[in-house]
Amino acid sequence: PPAGAATTVAIAAPAPKPAAVEAANTAPAGPDEPIDIEKLLLALVSARTGYPVEMLNLDLDLEADLSIDSIKRAEILGAIGERLQAGATAMPTELPEDLIAVKTLRGIISALAPLAAKPVPAVPAAVAASGAPLAPAATADNAPAGGPSVPVPRYVVTLQPSTHVNSAWSLENQAIGIVGATPDLRTLLMANLHAAGSRGAPWKNGKAPDGAHAALVDLTPLRSDWKPSDVPELFTRVRGALMSGASHVLVAGRADAGDAETQDALAPTARVNGHLVPAAGGVSGLIKSLRKEWPDRHVRMASFPADFDSTQLAGRLFDELKSADGAPEVGYSADGIRQTPRVVRATLNGHGSDARTMMLDRDSVVLLTGGARGITARVAIEIARRFGCRLELAGRSPLPQLEEDDDLRDAADARIIRQRLLARNPDSGIAAIETACARVLAEREIRATLAALAATGARVVYHQVDVRDAAACGRLVDDIYRRHDRLDGVIHGAGVIEDQLARDKSADSFARVFDTKVNGALAIAEKVREDVGFVVFFSSIAATFGSRGQSDYAAANDFLDRLAVELNRKLPGRVLSINWGPWRDAGMVSPELAREYAKRGIGLIDPEAGVASFLDELLHGSPLDSRIILMRGDPASML
Repeated sequence: PPAGAATTVAIAAPAPKPAAVEAANTAPAGPDEPIDIEKLLLALVSARTGYPVEMLNLDLDLEADLSIDSIKRAEILGAIGERLQAGATAMPTELPEDLIAVKTLRGIISALAPLAAKPVPAVPAAVAASGAPLAPAATADNAPAGGPSVPVPRYVVTLQPSTHVNSAWSLENQAIGIVGATPDLRTLLMANLHAAGSRGAPWKNGKAPDGAHAALVDLTPLRSDWKPSDVPELFTRVRGALMSGASHVLVAGRADAGDAETQDALAPTARVNGHLVPAAGGVSGLIKSLRKEWPDRHVRMASFPADFDSTQLAGRLFDELKSADGAPEVGYSADGIRQTPRVVRATLNGHGSDARTMMLDRDSVVLLTGGARGITARVAIEIARRFGCRLELAGRSPLPQLEEDDDLRDAADARIIRQRLLARNPDSGIAAIETACARVLAEREIRATLAALAATGARVVYHQVDVRDAAACGRLVDDIYRRHDRLDGVIHGAGVIEDQLARDKSADSFARVFDTKVNGALAIAEKVREDVGFVVFFSSIAATFGSRGQSDYAAANDFLDRLAVELNRKLPGRVLSINWGPWRDAGMVSPELAREYAKRGIGLIDPEAGVASFLDELLHGSPLDSRIILMRGDPASML
């Protein structure tokens, strides 16, 4: 159906049958046998994907052909490293990180060939076949947790004074690239750099001059016309500088990660081509993520009040370039005090009389994007159950058929689904199987959501809309007003993840992830009327802390956080961006990422507790809080 087409839904889905266990036995190597790297790697990939070993051509692209991104490759390589370490005490604890960039099985085998003579201990066949890590590892269940009755801990971002720590790094004879500066700022900054003995060199037309640079100073986010499409371009420049060996990257913008009152002073409302756009939106999340991928480099964002003149900016930028403290983000107050963001615990009713109660009833109309899957689906079901209001759901996928195919109904996970699809069509290629598997999983989740909504008796309309198409999103909002003459609330939960280290990230992949969050949010911000009761953006702790392998996702969610602050000034109703920690069983956290969180003491949010905490925040929270963090675990472990 065309974008924006609506279908009224009342579907009951049958309960799935118990999953059948389908895992081929993998013969383990004996404890004294030499390592067969090829056999070990193929067994691991087969166990995790469900594809038989004989189908895994050594020249397949792990990412493009098998959906094994850089984070999953790191998981597989970690399992290999653990096996090798267990069998040979001389083996390094960790394999070289550049192995993660190798995208073919043949390339990995070749890189590991020197270790092939080492012995490997036996591993039970059932463990090898299960796809689980081949050595004890922390899991999400080991991390701090809480049941449905335990509220999710709530945090806000504040600013605290911070001082410079002078660096031993010398600017003398260093080539420093400068991009995006106004003529007067460029002149002043280059004068400071030249006085320190460096070779500052301005970029022309967004392109670096010849030769490698020890540092990049990117000032494009300082522009008053900063727009969403500038974020991918910034990503490309900063990534290029880091991959070329730059030891220092400093990006400056007109925004800050503080609370709404601080934002009023530091980030005035910006409009680009008539649209509400947050100044430097997306930059902080992007930079903090890239810093985690290059932890040995000095990567930072600095933000400044709009009234700082060129002389003040040049001096502060020069200071930041020389500063060696570990802050990934700093900001300056209107009176020039240097500050760093800090995440602190906050109670829901911390503002006392500022808090208010919001009501929904059966006549209310709520729009939810991404509402048939993931976190948003769980929220939609609870809203329908508790208030019985009208729900308008928007999702990219078409409505699935009422019943799942008999041969897939009891396939419990992607691995088994792939095996069933292969049994159905033995001649299918891996690309076709991957596409079909993704569709089966998406349709299964949509079907279950719609059945649960139907069971509440709610009045639900499902719209097939790609939220990356801002015009289609705008038409949807217009259509809701035309049919109901009201829109009481909007929850923008649509999102995709394509986790991948920045050095492997394509421009198209970055755009898909970024645009899915940002384009729909901008359309909502433009189209909602002033009488809307609430607008909520579902963001992520990736925006707050940065996340290795999620530079695009962190940037997109940081944009939402800052858009919420801007929109909160415009609308009388509640505007809120929630930085969610990872949820259990919500479809947005891979097993690999869940294990990585657990290693840092970050627990998964129980879905019932997450929904309850969201409704408490929405119905009883303070309008002063336009951005909050809901997560389990110590924020310090995320730094």
